[in-house]
Amino acid sequence: MKVRKAFIHVNLRHFSLLLPPLLAAAFPASAQNTGRVAPATLPLPLPAAAPMPPDQLRAHNPWNLPMTGAWRFHLTYGQIKAGEFEPSAPVNTFFTASSSEEQNPPENAFDGSGDTRWCASGGDFPQWLQADLGKTRHVSGVTLSWEKPDDAYEFRIEGRIQGGKWTTLADASAAPGVGDGPVKLTPADVRYLRITVLDNSAEHWASLREFQIRTTEDGQEAVWRAPAPKPVDANVTPAQRDAFASPSFDDSSWRNMNVPSNWEMAGYSLPTYDRVDKTVGLYRRYVNVPASWAGKRIFWHFDGALDGAEVFINGQKAGYHESGYTGWEIDLTGLVKPGQRNLFAVRVSKTTPSFDADTGDFQTMGGIYRDTSLIAVPQTHIDDIVVRTPLNANYKDATLFAQLNVKGKPGQNVAVKGTLISGDGHPTGVTLSGSGTIQADGTTQVTMDAPVKAPALWSAEKPNLYYVVFHLTGDGKEIERVEQRFGFRQIDVKDNVVLWNGVPIKCTGICRHDFWADKGFALTEENWIKDLTLMKAANINAVRTSHYNHAQRFLELCEEKGMYILDEVPYCWINDQVKDTAYAPYLLQRGEETVARDKNRPCVLAWSLGNENPNGIDSQMVTDLIRKMDPTRPAFVSGQNPESIKGQLWQDDHYPGPDSIDRYARNTKWGTNLTEHPHTFYEREVQDYDPGASDLWSETLIKTWDKLWKAPNILGSFIWEWQGQGIADKNEDNTTDYYYGQDHMRQENNKGIVSAYRVPKPEWWIVKSAYSPVVVGARTVSPSGGVCDASITNHYSFTDLNELTCRWTALKAGETLKSGVQHVSCAPMQSATASFPAPEGMTTLRLEFLHPDGSSVIAFNLAVAGVPLPAAPAAPAAGGVLTSQDGADALTVSNSIQQIVFDKRSGAIRSWRVNGHDRLVGGPTLNLGEGKAGNEHGVYKAKQAPVTTNAQVSAAPGADNTIRVSVTSDVLTGAGGTALGTLVSTYDIKPNAEMTVNWTLNWTAADAELWEEGVKFAIPSSMTQTTWQRDSYFTDYPAGHVGEPSGTAHAGDILFRSSKRGLHWLTLSAADGTGLALLPADGPVIGRAGTADAGVALFASSGVAGPHGLSGSWVADHAIHAIHGKSLSGSFTLRAVNTSTQTAQART
Repeated sequence: MKVRKAFIHVNLRHFSLLLPPLLAAAFPASAQNTGRVAPATLPLPLPAAAPMPPDQLRAHNPWNLPMTGAWRFHLTYGQIKAGEFEPSAPVNTFFTASSSEEQNPPENAFDGSGDTRWCASGGDFPQWLQADLGKTRHVSGVTLSWEKPDDAYEFRIEGRIQGGKWTTLADASAAPGVGDGPVKLTPADVRYLRITVLDNSAEHWASLREFQIRTTEDGQEAVWRAPAPKPVDANVTPAQRDAFASPSFDDSSWRNMNVPSNWEMAGYSLPTYDRVDKTVGLYRRYVNVPASWAGKRIFWHFDGALDGAEVFINGQKAGYHESGYTGWEIDLTGLVKPGQRNLFAVRVSKTTPSFDADTGDFQTMGGIYRDTSLIAVPQTHIDDIVVRTPLNANYKDATLFAQLNVKGKPGQNVAVKGTLISGDGHPTGVTLSGSGTIQADGTTQVTMDAPVKAPALWSAEKPNLYYVVFHLTGDGKEIERVEQRFGFRQIDVKDNVVLWNGVPIKCTGICRHDFWADKGFALTEENWIKDLTLMKAANINAVRTSHYNHAQRFLELCEEKGMYILDEVPYCWINDQVKDTAYAPYLLQRGEETVARDKNRPCVLAWSLGNENPNGIDSQMVTDLIRKMDPTRPAFVSGQNPESIKGQLWQDDHYPGPDSIDRYARNTKWGTNLTEHPHTFYEREVQDYDPGASDLWSETLIKTWDKLWKAPNILGSFIWEWQGQGIADKNEDNTTDYYYGQDHMRQENNKGIVSAYRVPKPEWWIVKSAYSPVVVGARTVSPSGGVCDASITNHYSFTDLNELTCRWTALKAGETLKSGVQHVSCAPMQSATASFPAPEGMTTLRLEFLHPDGSSVIAFNLAVAGVPLPAAPAAPAAGGVLTSQDGADALTVSNSIQQIVFDKRSGAIRSWRVNGHDRLVGGPTLNLGEGKAGNEHGVYKAKQAPVTTNAQVSAAPGADNTIRVSVTSDVLTGAGGTALGTLVSTYDIKPNAEMTVNWTLNWTAADAELWEEGVKFAIPSSMTQTTWQRDSYFTDYPAGHVGEPSGTAHAGDILFRSSKRGLHWLTLSAADGTGLALLPADGPVIGRAGTADAGVALFASSGVAGPHGLSGSWVADHAIHAIHGKSLSGSFTLRAVNTSTQTAQART
């Protein structure tokens, strides 16, 4: 194995004893840049006697000079290699794709070689590959060479001019597709040409060896090739390479770039996902450093610069740091000239030897994108602070322990006095002190402690903060004053249960990226507060900083507002590099810098090491380092357990099924934490087919937390994920296929419970409801003697429910009869029964629990037992006796108010007309979910709905003056298609225009899994309003939510076409009230509406399957299996209605 040198700074004092000889050799002296670069530990001098919040300390401090704002900027290309910057050719912009494997990029399909290929990064469709021809050219032909020449591919080829719309030039989208060879194409003048791969006959990925484009110019046809990039001079000298940092360099042709920001967001280059490109940002700025800083030590603090940052001061290289998401500082003493104008320059390279640790399942963007500032401190100063707060056996009293690293002149005697101050600025009377002598290495450690009686402890529910102000003196004179904010807390794991301050906690968690649609990774205070406000409102109490530690200000806000944090060390999906000891220094550095910055934050619950890597020695080494640096918190490696990682206290898992969680709950060897679970049902084809899938996702959370609340040895779960990752960058939109969703953003993955702009999605409310710390045990109440009781469970760990306000409202048919407030006493993690007024006539009791800050925790709408739900609109008054007329090609059933016509060839209904208005104009058509795209193996897929043929239609008198029409027909996959089975249907038609349908499909095809088990009808295009009454997963929803139990929606609304499970009834109606109702018959029915070619469709299904995704096992009971020789079936009732009559009666 080749050993790669790690040209990074690592503070060896933290873990020199951990490094085997191989790793010690990997840290040459030159790699440390003469010791100028170090983790971000330097405390800011405190300019006043009283402490202040850290954001204010930074903003109002003569010793902190912000380096944010406008910088001169230029984009170039290169990489860090063997510790030096190496220029390279510009990044290819001629070829782009919807996705690509790193080893199979888009340009491979245009290089003229059959030995290389482009390949999409996954097996989902559609996938596209695009060429920018540089200018408008006459495209006369295309030849394709696929990776799998024996496969048939379905695709379209489109072209457009600059700023124009896409035009289809070749269409091979019909099954079964085509393979290698020339494509019949309509010649056109275009600049952009793309192929969109829609499907593959063998379910292989989209992968092209060659996409050969032929263009004609001046009557000559030739294969188009992208121009070769300008060669890079390999003999460039260091002076030439670093000339940009010289004061004599002319940057007048450069543009201004705001810091913090990502250059991709400004339109300089395309964002990259799970990879980097060779873009490089050059930054220059002149800064007047205050004369008052003379004689001080001067540091430059960076909270984040991705990925490798070379720092130059007045033309001289000061040092280099490599790690895109961790904070660091560089000592500029002796390079910066106080009282003068100094040139600061930075070269930031995305491609570095360790970039793989900073990429993964997220966007990767270059730049100085987080807070950065200059800091001046005395020559003798406090360099680092460690605060620990062990609690005594009763978890009431504490010891305040502090260890300070002081730097200065060897031999100097120093003393430190600490004063404990409450978060609101009041002295506590607690002091602590210590002293030391600075050693030959220029440092000393001062350790001190003091007992603290009954401090207010920190938790996510009660985020009590304190300050300790340290006064550093030397030779009897005060040298420096600094502060450290912290909280008293202690984390234990006893009997496999995680205890916070001696009390079990549950993490109702979320995985979050420190990213915003139009900000990239350069977030603002407003953004972070928006996130935390929405999270707290959704009853989220824990955040996993996936897949890297987040900005320091975000964590400061978490400790202020109350949020447990899994602080993640960045190394996602590095695969076997985690087993390579030569790669370990990169991970050790990231681990050290993560802990060094955040070790005193009370919100940090545990250190999360990497994401979804195999087990390897490097992870064990990072664990050992972090446990040595911070023995007060657990550290865990993604996907590992206490047997695979020594010192790990619990098992970490992603996306377990129900059986796995049951097994974890029974495990007596160790506890478990679910750092990714459940996954949202984000798939585009799922949401396009049926937005009601978001409602079904409720089951994953309900079922999960039914288990987790009962399992004290399972810490909690962290949903994937908080926000979508769509990007609203300023790059030219070369293809609209980048864009998906209502916000039209590049590469939107649709996975979040809020959008990338933080617009809550239906899943947000589901999370709020499922994560609620307050639970009412029953959905109904039974009034007696003017009162009713409700059983209430308190899932808080530190909050009695009497600290919340319960606002109760007694309702009758939606109107308030009486309301009031009361405080329900219920201790943490206990249950209690509460009584509420129940005035005469009450039909619903609404309980809303309000947090002391005024926000709504949760609300419940409890029905009075025995009160019926609103009924469906009534059927018309019965007409006369039904008769049937059997014709040559149709069978007609009619009476004085209705006529229904069956087609005797297909067996379908041609029309159903009631009181002069059409109610059905076609159907039923079998609906097996054929319109739902997807890539799952064994799932039935077809381009069109099944067709029925060879129908046998008959009518006979039935019970209660009905007529039963029986239909038997053969079912084919489509016109001229293969057989699926035999469909037997009965229609029991009543004189009052009500019809009960029963259907059975005897499946004779091969076994398959279906998306849906049902039928659909064509109804008049005027019926564009739907209303419904259904059972819901929760009792309280905002209006318009996809899960609300009753409501009204119109064509074009998401709710109009969303499946409604547990249906009591659903109506579709026109503006005049003429309509049709769907009701269950012999079993449950799932209903929804949709648009059809000729108007509106009504779907009536006995089953709609859940997605197969990472959390699909939690809705596996909804799977639909078509088995050869077995039957599928359904039943429901259709009723002609007039909704305007119902509305008038309701008002009366």
